[in-house]
Amino acid sequence: VSEPAKSVGPFGQFVNLIAGTILFMSNSLQKVGIEQSIGLSIVLFTMFVKLLTFPLNEQQIKGTERMGIIQPKIKEIQAKYKDDPNKSAEKLQSVYAENQINPLAGLLPAFAQIPIFIALYRALQNLATDGQMNQPFLWLPNLEGPTFGPIGTNWLFTGFHDGVPQYGWHDTAAYLSLPIFLIFSQIVSQRLLVSKEQYDAQPQWTKFLPIIFGYFSLNVPSGLAVYWVANNIVTTGTNVALKQKFKNDPEVVALRERIAKVDAPVEKPKPYVKPKEIIQDAAPVGMASEQSQAPAASSRGKSEPPKKRKKKKGKKSKKAAAVRA
Repeated sequence: VSEPAKSVGPFGQFVNLIAGTILFMSNSLQKVGIEQSIGLSIVLFTMFVKLLTFPLNEQQIKGTERMGIIQPKIKEIQAKYKDDPNKSAEKLQSVYAENQINPLAGLLPAFAQIPIFIALYRALQNLATDGQMNQPFLWLPNLEGPTFGPIGTNWLFTGFHDGVPQYGWHDTAAYLSLPIFLIFSQIVSQRLLVSKEQYDAQPQWTKFLPIIFGYFSLNVPSGLAVYWVANNIVTTGTNVALKQKFKNDPEVVALRERIAKVDAPVEKPKPYVKPKEIIQDAAPVGMASEQSQAPAASSRGKSEPPKKRKKKKGKKSKKAAAVRA
């Protein structure tokens, strides 16, 4: 593969470096007998870039995890002070300060990676324009297709012959399969990497990004779509592994426990209720006499024998006197 066209300017030099690296990897693979080397070089270079940006990506995921923990608290403050923006901002800053969270910590690493990916996009576009990606890859007929130069979707709607697309049904279906796979992979990535609360809090237009990227991939050489799909798969796998790692991170665990204690409901002491006195009903007369005759319990807990009634001697003495008389 020959040398790519040179870009000018400081950023152009960075683009040239990326394009030259991809061509060097392609030539090295061809020397060891590997065909379709340019497509494989794009995948390998994408993995190399993700390896270089791993520390930034790690910091981004950690910041996202910490923000996800306090997200319910943030939504509560925003709903409570929706009519007072200044008070809401003050309360949010207080929450950030108490939990030592920088709300931009998850965004700064992402912004730092944007120039790298723009330069990579420009490098691949230059390679396609110069005819440096004129190779098949996997099921794709050519990495420079389906546009082959001009960017747009004219290839999809023009050039029909007797109802057959200009590239034939087989090649056209192959080119269309890559945008469909890109849309599917981005939707899966969104659902895996973002919690339900964070996904619902996102602006509505961000939920249509997979479709936007899928449509855009129809307008460029398929080599760029290969890069997007490879980057999406590597990013998703890396971020899922990092999210699992940070679940047991001491800082994240401590923050989760602290927020759980703050949000825990306070149990109010139950009022003292004086127990009701049980009043026994009066026993019937017959039962009362029986109960009076029952042996009484002594102070030692043993029942005492019933006391013997004393005989009245008055009547008997009068009868005896009468008999004597």
